[in-house]
Formats: sequence, C-alpha cells, structure tokens
Amino acid sequence: MARYWDKSMRTLVQIDPQAFVDFVLPGALYVRKQPEKLRNWQLEVDALLQVTVNRQPALVHLEFQTYHDTDMPERLLRYNILARSEYKLPVLSSVIYLLKDGSVASPPLCWTVPVLTEQGEQEMLRFSYSVIEIGNMLPEDIICLKQPALLPFMPLTKGGATREVVLRMFEALKPAQDKSLDLVGFTLATLVFRRSNELDWEWLQRRFENMHDILRESPFFQQILSEGREEGKTEGLQLARKIILGVIRARFPAITQFAEEQVAKISDPNLLQSLGVKIATVQNAEEAMQDLVEACGNSTTKEG
Repeated sequence: MARYWDKSMRTLVQIDPQAFVDFVLPGALYVRKQPEKLRNWQLEVDALLQVTVNRQPALVHLEFQTYHDTDMPERLLRYNILARSEYKLPVLSSVIYLLKDGSVASPPLCWTVPVLTEQGEQEMLRFSYSVIEIGNMLPEDIICLKQPALLPFMPLTKGGATREVVLRMFEALKPAQDKSLDLVGFTLATLVFRRSNELDWEWLQRRFENMHDILRESPFFQQILSEGREEGKTEGLQLARKIILGVIRARFPAITQFAEEQVAKISDPNLLQSLGVKIATVQNAEEAMQDLVEACGNSTTKEG
C-alpha cells in the first residue's frame, strides 16, 4: 500500500504547494515545482519546491515517511547535497512522518571522528533539517492552519482515527474547490482504519455513498483507476476493484456478491475506470447490474 500513500501525498502537494511551504517554512513564497527526479544523480525525492525567502531563491525539499526510518537523517543529507549541487541553491530539507511509530531521531544529524584529545571525538559535520510528526498533532492543530490541502491529514493525527474526526474533515473540506481533497482524505482514512478498526473501515465504505458525485469530478480518482493502465501493476487493478466494490456496498448492498464475481473477471483497467464512473452515477441496483454484466462481457470479448 506504500504506493498509495505516496500518490496521496504528491496529489496534496500538487493541489497547493504553498500550503506545504507554509507548513515547513512559514514566510517563504512558492515559485515553482521542480522535477522530483534529480536528473544528474538518478535519484528521486518526494517533492522539491523552489521558493523565495527574504527575496532570495531557495529550495524546499519534502520527504513523506509513513513509518519511522532510522536511515532518514542520512537520506535527507544525501538528497540535500545532490539537490544543492544540481540547482546551485540552498536547500531546506524536511521530513513529514505520517504515522506514529516509535521515537524519531531529532535534528541535527551530527557526524564525528575519533581524535587524540580529552573529548575523544571531533565533530565533522552538522546537518540541520526539520521534522514534523503528524501523529503528535491534534485534529484541531490541522484545522487551525486554515489550509484545505492539509485537512486530509486529520485522520492521521493523535486521536484522529475516529468517525467523528473523519466527519469533521469532510465537513471542513466542503468549501474546497478541488474535490480531489475529499478522495485523498477518504484514502488516508481508509488506510488508517484498516490498521485499527474493521468496523470503522466498513462504516467508511458506506460513507462512500455520499461521495459518488465527487468520483466523477476528481482527477485523483481517475489516477487511481488508471494505475493499472499506466504501470500494468496488479495492485492498481486490485485498488480499482476495491473502490468499485466500496461504492456497490454503500449504494446497493444487495448485489455485493454478484458485483464481486463480475468485477473479479475484469482485468482491463480502461473498463474498470469506465465502470467506476458508471456505478457511481446509476440510479438503482438494476442499472448497476446491467453495467457490471456489460463490462464483464466486454472484458471477455477483448481477452478472447
């Protein structure tokens, strides 16, 4: 599931880069987004944003980490040096930990070498970076930031993996122009609930019924459903099937078993993408069943 955490984070940054600049470096102004891939080094960062600070150009480097990683400080240092070398600009590196998972090393990173002195060692390098742990924040902390692009973090906060907080998140997202935020919020809440509470996860799937109009409007939903086409990965097809079945389970629970049998037969990501939009907008179970049968038949025909 790591790829879906990554896709969610990149979607949030793309929607509102300034919100993330404010999050890690208040007062800096976003200028442009640089490619994640460092072309001279064959490495890829999560996000690299060019900014101005006191009228001086700089880069904000973001890494999103789901779980605690003891190697993260040295990874940040490596990326920082390579990005600075490529763009000839100062780089602020920041890691945003998404889930609470043990203790996190505090900056700065210090390297020392042994020397023949009373101290026994000498500092060779000191690398400063910033750390944000979403799991140490409260839902109210996210709301107080007044940044819609950060609201999907609410289920990841301390005490945030609850139905009440998820409902508050969706309510706060209603005025947002980009409906992809709702889908990212739904995705992050789903990933958290699957780790913590099966009943809450099932409740969230039922909430999907109220989001079917968003599916039609959201580029993020289309990205998820087209994952199999773009990368040919089994995980992309599986996630597309789960989303479709989530809509079925919420809107027409009586045909869930039938839908599971039909969707399992479809291996064409284009058909799944088209089917997902249709299922989200049909008026009754009979229309849904007809669309399922038609998509399954088209899939069989194409494979034959």
